[in-house]
Amino acid sequence: MKVIIVCLEFARMQRARSLAEGLSLAGHEVVYVTAEARAADPCYATIVVPFQSAGGRVKRAVGLGAEDNIAQVARTRGRFAERIVRTGASFYETFFQHPDRFHGWIGACRRQLRALPAELGNADIVIASFSPATALVVGRALAQRLRVPLVLDFRDLWTDNGTYRFRGIRRTIDRWLERRLIRAASALTSAAPDFTATLERRYPGVLATTVYTGVDTAPWQTPEERMPDGTLRFGHFGVWYAGRRTIRPLLESVRRLANSGRIDPARAEVHMYGYVDDTVSRDATETGLADALHLHGWIPPSDVPAAVGTVDIALLLAWPEDVSSVPLKTYHYLAAGKTILLLGARPESEMRRILEPLPGVDCPDTPEELDACVLRYWEMARARASFSWTLETRPLPFTRDTMTSEFLRVIGQACTL
Repeated sequence: MKVIIVCLEFARMQRARSLAEGLSLAGHEVVYVTAEARAADPCYATIVVPFQSAGGRVKRAVGLGAEDNIAQVARTRGRFAERIVRTGASFYETFFQHPDRFHGWIGACRRQLRALPAELGNADIVIASFSPATALVVGRALAQRLRVPLVLDFRDLWTDNGTYRFRGIRRTIDRWLERRLIRAASALTSAAPDFTATLERRYPGVLATTVYTGVDTAPWQTPEERMPDGTLRFGHFGVWYAGRRTIRPLLESVRRLANSGRIDPARAEVHMYGYVDDTVSRDATETGLADALHLHGWIPPSDVPAAVGTVDIALLLAWPEDVSSVPLKTYHYLAAGKTILLLGARPESEMRRILEPLPGVDCPDTPEELDACVLRYWEMARARASFSWTLETRPLPFTRDTMTSEFLRVIGQACTL
């Protein structure tokens, strides 16, 4: 079987890449259509359609999507200028930026793929991966051109996502486009049961299936690195959503235990990999733990497994209002065999449902429970105990193979409709 996977990004989209790898290793021919020039894998073919952003001058002029730029306008030119900039940004987003800021890739794909490359010939199915929504539009056009079934894969929800911020006309337009895309699909897949239930509720009659993300464990099997002086190291990796994630409860716990003389704050460190906002440093300063905070900034995805191996406790910081999502780092931490500290997740959340039964995962709900966890970690670090779990002592609930088999079942259903 020949499968075309459409995903605008490559390096960051582990779900789409794992699917491509799994299908290829299962003996199927895979072609990955993406915008990233660095996309390359010996297992399958790639077609790179470079993305050229349209309307760059307009975006810069109105400060589109850049709250820092808008705030700078307010500080330097006053509130009236800020209102003008916000109005311009809103107008551009509402009427010209569909379905998202990557919309220029749609035209680029149409031009480059107008004369169908040989790699796309004799395809059996197209799988388009959200997000961004632009990939769904390209996937639908490609499926129609090849006259093959289309599967839309929702790593996150679109208009029903908790982070979706548009209202009014823009929300109406996005809902209309989402409905058209879903009607063109033979099947839908999503990364969580709540996502599937939402899609089925909004679009009755669709064939929707939950397929959990699976990862290749091999890159994550890195040696555990311990500090010779028994320093305890917490680590957070990946995207930081301002206002939705915070490390303050952890910092306050460390401060309470330090004030009571039960731990030495000089030997407790919090390492942040990825871009974060000013609240992280402010929280560390206000709790008197500025020296414990280490900001590493963005690192290439290929370097993340080694970086994960340098921390003792992997942090998962949930957004309490979001009970459906399971961040990809969850699977990475499990594959790496890390001890996991989950903060902010409600008892009914999907993250708790998956992680709470597993050994080496702590989900404290109160400051007292968090203090007990941190103190236990401290004592383990001082005793040079291991924080790692093997795949035998803590098997992965989902793997690349299980994800591949589930997708093959969905593909089989889509191809027989």
